[in-house]
Amino acid sequence: MKIFFTFCFCFFFTLSHAITDIKLLRKLLNESSKNQKTAQLFYEQTKNFKQSGEPILVGFKAMSEFMLCNHTSNLFSKYNHFNEGKKLLETAINQDLKNTELVYFRFITQTNVPILLGYSSKISEDKKFLLNYLKDNFSNANKDVDLYNQIKNYLLQCDACSLAEKENLKKL
Repeated sequence: MKIFFTFCFCFFFTLSHAITDIKLLRKLLNESSKNQKTAQLFYEQTKNFKQSGEPILVGFKAMSEFMLCNHTSNLFSKYNHFNEGKKLLETAINQDLKNTELVYFRFITQTNVPILLGYSSKISEDKKFLLNYLKDNFSNANKDVDLYNQIKNYLLQCDACSLAEKENLKKL
């Protein structure tokens, strides 16, 4: 039922304009890791975002490519989606180096893909960036609460964070 409402909502927006509602894109991203139909819908909503466009939208397009990897058994297709996602995400980050959400996207991707793919060189750097973001924005009334909580929750369950880092995070 939840997916049906998400689909209807997305379909309505597609009829008028491309989705640029960040909260909706986040919701599709989160749900697409578990559901193939949502992953396909997420991809359809982002496929027309231009690589030269707004970096955060390019980042979501990259993540839609990565999410398709989760739901295909064809290794060639999986590898192509991965490479396209990687290219798009690095392009977006290079256009906006201080965008926390883009760094978060790279971090969650690099901590979840097989080491064999060679996409893990920024884990430590990105973790430090994200930990600093959480510390610096702990008492910021204007912070993006949704993004802040997503990052914090992910870091708390992530193997890339030490027990000491997780204990410090719990205090934030």
